[in-house]
Amino acid sequence: MRRVRKIAAAGTVIALVALAAACGSSSKSTASGGSTSTSTAAAKPTGTPIRLGLITRALYLPLGPPGAQAAIKRINDSGGVNGHPLELVPCSNDDKPATAATCAQKYVEDKSIIATVGDTSAFGADTNPPLDAAKIAGVGTQPSGAGDFNSPRIFPTVPGGNSLLGAVAFAYDTLKAKKIGMAVIDSPTAQALPGLVDSQVLKSRGTALTSKAVVPTAAADVSAQAATLVNSDAVVLAVTADLGIRLIKAMRQQGFTGPVVVSETTIDAHTVEKSLTPTEADKLYAVSFFNKSSDGYKRFLADMKKYQSDAIITDLAGVAWLGVNMFADVASKLPSITREAVYDAMGKLSGYDTGGMTKPLSYTTPGTALGGKAVRLFDSVLFVWADVYKNGDYPPVDPKQTPIPVFS
Repeated sequence: MRRVRKIAAAGTVIALVALAAACGSSSKSTASGGSTSTSTAAAKPTGTPIRLGLITRALYLPLGPPGAQAAIKRINDSGGVNGHPLELVPCSNDDKPATAATCAQKYVEDKSIIATVGDTSAFGADTNPPLDAAKIAGVGTQPSGAGDFNSPRIFPTVPGGNSLLGAVAFAYDTLKAKKIGMAVIDSPTAQALPGLVDSQVLKSRGTALTSKAVVPTAAADVSAQAATLVNSDAVVLAVTADLGIRLIKAMRQQGFTGPVVVSETTIDAHTVEKSLTPTEADKLYAVSFFNKSSDGYKRFLADMKKYQSDAIITDLAGVAWLGVNMFADVASKLPSITREAVYDAMGKLSGYDTGGMTKPLSYTTPGTALGGKAVRLFDSVLFVWADVYKNGDYPPVDPKQTPIPVFS
């Protein structure tokens, strides 16, 4: 059973290009990637540890934090950040707003926590106010709803749940599906998604979703929802991994042979491999936050292979890995690494090079998505890439990896 994707040939690991001074006007940088140098290893970092928080679901604890740990181990092996070792302090929100708020408060009270990296939590309204007041930047937070869309502490690298809008655009434009069905879970944020799809993606194409199904997260039987979707040309699933697998099985049992599009954040290739037969997984596509043909993604895979070889490769791990690298790049150019200094420097970051994993990232100009009502959805993060399931992996649909705009 494949757990870590094969790494490209030697020579893909590119040396770190240092961040230009994060002060004054906009600055540019690139994601850390280690070095191919054979010189003597860097001295072990001996400074005061710099601790980074990561708020996520309990379900995601085995998936996201390993990406952060891979980046941290490589950075610490290279001498840390200005001689300071990095440490990760993950916290599960237990899918409860009160628990998420408790995670945030613990970080506020622990002065060694300088920032968070790769947060994946649906409770931004509960966590962001105290973290923002303490000037704890959310480096690489996945934006999930209104609580994140306008919080000054959020510096995303990916579009978060909005990636499913890109999935619909892919189904219509590339898969040529004119009748698109969509399933969502029964949360308020998820149930708002079909309306966004119709207004932000399909309206400009002269159509709308033809079928919609709401699936309770505790549903024991999904056959009725599957029956609602099977007359579609393609189906996009915005549900949990368990519900998604069961919906795919139910739709195939009811005779649906068309394409299904999911988010790799929710249904990773390892889950597909162990849960679906080849027939059930036929024509299964996924949108990813990352360009898998890029040098940056190859550096991510190299770090995972070296430092977290038993971990499952997921977009969640990639988000956390990239968040740690961005933090380290920014912090390494500061005279003093404090919460306030990192928070301010992130707000001045422009043209940050992720090695092609994403578009270059900029945080100096507010986002214009949703009529300007989501200023932290910066224009540079609103893209996804399309993959197709094959033999326990999600290789790119197109090796050229053309980015798909989320809002189009």
